[in-house]
Amino acid sequence: MNDDLPPALAHLLEGELAPGERLLWRGQPSLLHQIHFRIVLILCALLALVAVGGPIWIAHSTAFRELSRLSVISATPLKWFTGVVLLSAAFIPLVLWWVVRHTVYAITDRRAILIAEALLRRRVQSFTGEQLVRVVRHESHQGRGDILFERRVGFLGLTDAKAVEELLRQSYQASRLA
Repeated sequence: MNDDLPPALAHLLEGELAPGERLLWRGQPSLLHQIHFRIVLILCALLALVAVGGPIWIAHSTAFRELSRLSVISATPLKWFTGVVLLSAAFIPLVLWWVVRHTVYAITDRRAILIAEALLRRRVQSFTGEQLVRVVRHESHQGRGDILFERRVGFLGLTDAKAVEELLRQSYQASRLA
């Protein structure tokens, strides 16, 4: 069980539990897993930006600078655009950190719970019955991965996806016997 859960999220999770419902496991997405996946996307986007914008940038900054003595702002719109894109890419890890710190996953003796807080609202989803065993597990060679209950919805960025899937199966079996 993850004991590094922010107190506000722990309190929120406790409030979601029904009377008599036992918490078996709780966790949060791994920040490294989230960043690792998106770094590949960021690098591909930057490569595309350089491939498309590079020749324009070179032509603009050498030949056209000599021909037109324009102001700094009007002479370099591509540089401004590139700067904004790079600055936005620099904020991605910060946004991912915020998302990870405001997301909690839980498995109880009755169901699986996903709580994700956004700026103005919160999403709480419960998965029960057959949903607990009809999951799709994606994992790396190190065992990190995701467990999907529905298309693109599930426990993402787990450090030990197989162990969490096994706990879901045990929870389902226990709920059937009860």
